[in-house]
Amino acid sequence: MEHRWSGRKSILGNVTLDCERTGAVQAAVRDVSLGGMLVDAGSVTMPMHALVVVGLNFFSDVIGDDYRLQAMVVRHGPKGTALMFLDPDLQAINTLNRVIRTSDLESPHAA
Repeated sequence: MEHRWSGRKSILGNVTLDCERTGAVQAAVRDVSLGGMLVDAGSVTMPMHALVVVGLNFFSDVIGDDYRLQAMVVRHGPKGTALMFLDPDLQAINTLNRVIRTSDLESPHAA
């Protein structure tokens, strides 16, 4: 059952995922929503329910410097790892909303 409360947008970019259990890794973003994102971390598999700090460094033209959000691994699938943002504040929600509306970041591989 899906618990999504906003639409997803396929975008291009990389993020840094910092997980206490696996260390920091670079991951490709597949899509993002106000509630989370789907990422591909290659051969690195983060454990289910692991807490992750997501460094949104590829949004710099929209939001300025690196932006960090707390997230949790909620699903693994053939297209990547699903992360759910944890308690984003109003500034984070507004920032994500701007990022989602910015068409320059759209992936040519949008499904």
